[in-house]
Amino acid sequence: MKYNENFPFFIKIVSFFVFFFNIAVILYILLKTFLGSNIPGDYIWGIFTLLVISIVQLIISRGCVRLSEVAAQFTLDSLPGKQMAIDAELNTGSI
Repeated sequence: MKYNENFPFFIKIVSFFVFFFNIAVILYILLKTFLGSNIPGDYIWGIFTLLVISIVQLIISRGCVRLSEVAAQFTLDSLPGKQMAIDAELNTGSI
Protein backbone atom coordinates (compact mmCIF):
# COMPACT_ATOMS: atom_id res chain seq x y z
CA MET A 1 0.00 0.00 0.00
CA LYS A 2 1.51 3.30 -1.09
CA TYR A 3 1.43 6.20 1.32
CA ASN A 4 -0.36 9.24 -0.04
CA GLU A 5 1.53 12.47 0.76
CA ASN A 6 -1.67 14.52 0.60
CA PHE A 7 -3.41 12.53 3.32
CA PRO A 8 -2.21 14.65 6.33
CA PHE A 9 -3.20 17.80 4.45
CA PHE A 10 -6.63 16.30 3.75
CA ILE A 11 -7.06 15.39 7.43
CA LYS A 12 -6.12 18.93 8.42
CA ILE A 13 -8.63 20.48 6.00
CA VAL A 14 -11.41 18.13 7.14
CA SER A 15 -10.59 18.87 10.80
CA PHE A 16 -10.79 22.62 10.19
CA PHE A 17 -14.08 22.18 8.34
CA VAL A 18 -15.54 20.14 11.21
CA PHE A 19 -14.26 22.68 13.75
CA PHE A 20 -15.76 25.70 11.96
CA PHE A 21 -18.98 23.82 11.24
CA ASN A 22 -19.34 23.02 14.94
CA ILE A 23 -18.72 26.64 15.88
CA ALA A 24 -21.40 27.74 13.40
CA VAL A 25 -23.87 25.21 14.80
CA ILE A 26 -23.12 26.25 18.38
CA LEU A 27 -23.63 29.93 17.53
CA TYR A 28 -26.88 29.12 15.75
CA ILE A 29 -28.14 27.09 18.69
CA LEU A 30 -27.22 29.77 21.21
CA LEU A 31 -28.73 32.60 19.19
CA LYS A 32 -31.89 30.63 18.40
CA THR A 33 -32.50 29.46 21.97
CA PHE A 34 -31.54 32.60 23.87
CA LEU A 35 -32.79 35.29 21.50
CA GLY A 36 -35.35 33.75 19.19
CA SER A 37 -37.98 32.02 21.32
CA ASN A 38 -40.00 32.42 24.48
CA ILE A 39 -40.30 28.76 25.49
CA PRO A 40 -38.58 28.28 28.89
CA GLY A 41 -37.27 24.77 28.15
CA ASP A 42 -35.25 26.01 25.18
CA TYR A 43 -32.49 27.29 27.47
CA ILE A 44 -31.94 23.81 28.86
CA TRP A 45 -31.95 22.19 25.40
CA GLY A 46 -29.59 24.84 24.07
CA ILE A 47 -27.07 24.32 26.86
CA PHE A 48 -27.42 20.53 26.59
CA THR A 49 -26.83 20.63 22.83
CA LEU A 50 -23.87 22.96 23.31
CA LEU A 51 -22.32 20.51 25.77
CA VAL A 52 -22.87 17.50 23.51
CA ILE A 53 -21.37 19.24 20.47
CA SER A 54 -18.41 20.48 22.54
CA ILE A 55 -17.69 16.97 23.84
CA VAL A 56 -17.90 15.51 20.32
CA GLN A 57 -15.53 18.21 19.04
CA LEU A 58 -13.08 17.43 21.84
CA ILE A 59 -13.12 13.73 20.97
CA ILE A 60 -12.60 14.46 17.26
CA SER A 61 -9.72 16.83 17.92
CA ARG A 62 -8.01 14.34 20.26
CA GLY A 63 -8.35 11.66 17.57
CA CYS A 64 -6.79 13.95 14.96
CA VAL A 65 -3.88 14.72 17.28
CA ARG A 66 -3.31 11.01 17.87
CA LEU A 67 -3.50 10.30 14.15
CA SER A 68 -0.88 12.94 13.40
CA GLU A 69 1.39 11.59 16.16
CA VAL A 70 1.21 8.08 14.70
CA ALA A 71 1.88 9.37 11.16
CA ALA A 72 4.89 11.34 12.41
CA GLN A 73 6.23 8.31 14.26
CA PHE A 74 5.97 6.12 11.14
CA THR A 75 7.73 8.81 9.11
CA LEU A 76 10.55 9.13 11.63
CA ASP A 77 10.92 5.36 11.90
CA SER A 78 11.37 5.02 8.15
CA LEU A 79 14.12 7.65 7.82
CA PRO A 80 17.13 5.52 8.96
CA GLY A 81 16.21 2.77 6.47
CA LYS A 82 16.02 5.24 3.62
CA GLN A 83 19.35 6.75 4.60
CA MET A 84 20.99 3.31 4.70
CA ALA A 85 19.57 2.48 1.25
CA ILE A 86 20.92 5.73 -0.18
CA ASP A 87 24.34 5.08 1.38
CA ALA A 88 24.40 1.54 -0.07
CA GLU A 89 23.55 2.84 -3.54
CA LEU A 90 26.20 5.53 -3.22
CA ASN A 91 28.84 2.95 -2.20
CA THR A 92 27.98 0.67 -5.13
CA GLY A 93 28.16 3.55 -7.57
CA SER A 94 24.53 3.43 -8.63
CA ILE A 95 24.11 7.10 -7.85
